Amino acid sequence: MGNDSKGIEKISIGDLDALSSALNSLNGIENKPIENREYLEPRLFSEALISYMKSNKWELFNDVYSKLIQKQSNFNLKKYGFKSYEYIFLCSEFIETKEINNEIYIRHFHPNYEKMKTPKGSQVAMKKKHKIAIQSSDSSLLKKMFSRIISRRVRFIERNLQKKTKDNFNQLIKITTLKSDLKKTSEDRNQWKNRHDSLKKEMREDKNLPKDSLVTKLRDKINSLEMANEQMKNKLDAIIVPIDDKIPKSIYDAIKIAEEDYSSLYFFEDSLKSARDSPYRYPEKILDALRQMDENAKKWFLMKPGTGTYESLLRGNDGLNVAESDSIKREFGTINSKGEWIIVEMKAHIKFGVQKNPKKTLRIYYLTDRERQKIFIGWCGKHL
Repeated sequence: MGNDSKGIEKISIGDLDALSSALNSLNGIENKPIENREYLEPRLFSEALISYMKSNKWELFNDVYSKLIQKQSNFNLKKYGFKSYEYIFLCSEFIETKEINNEIYIRHFHPNYEKMKTPKGSQVAMKKKHKIAIQSSDSSLLKKMFSRIISRRVRFIERNLQKKTKDNFNQLIKITTLKSDLKKTSEDRNQWKNRHDSLKKEMREDKNLPKDSLVTKLRDKINSLEMANEQMKNKLDAIIVPIDDKIPKSIYDAIKIAEEDYSSLYFFEDSLKSARDSPYRYPEKILDALRQMDENAKKWFLMKPGTGTYESLLRGNDGLNVAESDSIKREFGTINSKGEWIIVEMKAHIKFGVQKNPKKTLRIYYLTDRERQKIFIGWCGKHL
């Protein structure tokens, strides 16, 4: 306490009743007049408390004190208007004390312990049963207790204040860090937004496109026209007549005719199986498409590498709906010359119809091989 303790000693007390009133307000002492209160000597209380300690090592005060008042209730400090954790400091001449985590520990290994000599059979020295006044010499004990109570409470408040200060400092660091992160995130967001807006503007300028709403309307119109075009093609499919006199009755018939007549086409086992299972209604259209694939393959084989693609010939000359890739990996199998089953991935395919109905929709998956002068057909059946 330092200076605070000295200040307490200088308090002017006119009489013991005034001091008692001050202690009542701070320490919760029972509202009894001093002259009507019995008194317990710290030396005798210390001797009785020590008798219930197991050794000369540190022990929890509350544990020892509980044992004492269970056996000897006349040592219950409430009877004398004291709180146990405050009164124990009056016994500092005979019992050592220390505080750990707001708990009081005691031990009797103290230089004055040998001085404690109590007559045999005496546990408590009380005043006679009739009420007597406390001697004025006892005022020093009350002042001492007053000083210790204030010191203890101030230390408790200081510890809490230090903890709160530390917690507030840590929170301040976290808030500062979060503000810094938020600022950096905002800067990054603004940077990416500006970059996005710039790229979007460049794309509109490069393509000479009007506002987005107009572009959307044009795209919808294109899609509508494509669907109408597809419907017209389906109507024409019913009246397409093959150039030769061979008229297939099924997709499998069309494959067998093409396998015999179109030398640049090679059909996988999976293509034959898919054709056999296909219910597509227009086998003549498929035979005509296979004929176009064969004719354009022979043209493409004669072209110099790099001067054009096979797909460009199919689209340009005959208007077939060709897709050069697929979002899903497609693999098809067949038996090679060694009698082994092999699997080959194929991406390019020709599309007939856009519906999921297998009677109106069909796909031909193929792979070009300029070196072998072949177009490998891996699938000719329903939409996968």
